[in-house]
Amino acid sequence: MPVWTEVVDRFRGKRSLQRLTMEELDREKIKLDLQERKQIQQTHQLEREKEKFFAQGIRDSSSQMKLYYARKVKELDSGVRLNDRVLKALSHKIRVYNGIVSVKKWMQVLSEDKKSLINKLSLAELTRWIEGNTVEGELRQQQLDGLVSAVESGTGVIADVDANEEADVQKIFDLMNNAPTDIKAPEDIAKESMSEVNTILRERA
Repeated sequence: MPVWTEVVDRFRGKRSLQRLTMEELDREKIKLDLQERKQIQQTHQLEREKEKFFAQGIRDSSSQMKLYYARKVKELDSGVRLNDRVLKALSHKIRVYNGIVSVKKWMQVLSEDKKSLINKLSLAELTRWIEGNTVEGELRQQQLDGLVSAVESGTGVIADVDANEEADVQKIFDLMNNAPTDIKAPEDIAKESMSEVNTILRERA
C-alpha cells in the first residue's frame, strides 16, 4: 500500500493539510521512529544468532549437525532480509512524514494567495505528491516551489527448496567444515566469515 493512502486512512476526516496539526504529525513520527529502532534491534539479534550457530557448526564434528547449523544460519538470514524490507518501508514512511512537516512549515512563509492555493489541495493529492518527490531523499526548496507552480498553472500535482536453494546450505557447510580451528576459536572464525556467508545467501536473493 502506498504511504499516501496510509496517511489519508490514518487522518480520516482531515481533508487538507491545514486541518492537520504539528502535534498529530509529531506523534506519528515518534511511533515510526520507535518501530524503526525495534526492527534494528531485532536485526542485530538475528545477526548475533547467525554467528552463534555458525560457530556451533564449526565446533560440531558431525556432518549431519553441520548441515543442521548451516540451515539455521539460512533461516535466520531470511529474518534479516525480511527486517531489511521492513526498515526500507519505515524509512520511506519517515521521509514522507518529514515531507509533510516541511510543507507545513514552508507554508508559514508563503503569501496568503499561495497558501490558499496549497490549501485547496486535498490531503490525498498533497501527500501523494510528497511521496513521489521523496523517493530519493528529503524535499528540496526547488521541489516545494514546483508544487506552487503546478497548482498555479492548473496542471495538477499527480502524475499518472530446490537444488539451487540447497546449494547455499552446502557452501555454508563447507565453510564450517574447512574452518581453521587449529589456529582460531570458532567464535572468531564465525565473526570473520559472516561477510562470506551473507554473500553466499544473497547470490540468488
